Amino acid sequence: MSALNPKLAEALGQHAEWLASGGLRGKQLLLEDADLTALNFSSIDLSEANLPGARLDGCNLSMAKLHGANLASTSLVHANLFKAQLSKANLDHAVLRGAALSQVMALRASFYEADLRGVDFQGADLRGAYLVNSNLESAVLRGAQLEGAALHGARLTGADLRGATGI
Repeated sequence: MSALNPKLAEALGQHAEWLASGGLRGKQLLLEDADLTALNFSSIDLSEANLPGARLDGCNLSMAKLHGANLASTSLVHANLFKAQLSKANLDHAVLRGAALSQVMALRASFYEADLRGVDFQGADLRGAYLVNSNLESAVLRGAQLEGAALHGARLTGADLRGATGI
């Protein structure tokens, strides 16, 4: 894992202040198309951050808070999102091939046309998630909660759905 550069650390500090003040102070994080490959964001609050098109391949986002974050068209190949909070996050058109999302909380998250091949969603809470036209080939959804999830047009070839609920 790479260390955060001072400019990024400052932007994260401004975002934390923005969140804590309800938007009155600090500045919302906006890193469109940024290359953040292999950085450690473990346990950091990135709620409502705007990261469309960012490259987060190999990042550690375990236990990160990403409530309502805009991650549309991001690349999260082989990223670690273990126990991350993705409720209401936008991951439309994102590429998460081989990412670890076990025990992720993704209530009403949107994964429209996302590439989720080989993703580990073991024990994930995907209630109300929007997975329309997503590619879940060879994904592990063992024990996942899928009540109310929209799966129209999703590709599930080779997916492991043992113990999944709400299908």
